[in-house]
Amino acid sequence: MQVIAYGAHSGHQPLEPLTITRRDVGAHDVRIEIAYCGICHSDLHQVRSEWDGTRYPCVPGHEIVGRVAAVGGMSAVSRSATWWASAVSSTAASSAPTATRGWRTTATG
Repeated sequence: MQVIAYGAHSGHQPLEPLTITRRDVGAHDVRIEIAYCGICHSDLHQVRSEWDGTRYPCVPGHEIVGRVAAVGGMSAVSRSATWWASAVSSTAASSAPTATRGWRTTATG
């Protein structure tokens, strides 16, 4: 799936629209259609490669508001926790590893 995100190609470039590829929803994944995303100081440190391990292109942001669009092969109990899990938990990562791994928001219950 192709999506538009805001990210940077290096630590010295501003955020700009990027097209990235998302993997299909796996058995332990929740896909969230993100409506809004906040950028905090930790995101800026990561984008600027001030912390070890930044991969580019880097798409920052872990404070999100959105809607659950798809749920992997979770049990009925876990499905009831999906909204709560997606509201409070997401992973900030660069688009390079997430293109192969995907964002993982896992509900357990």
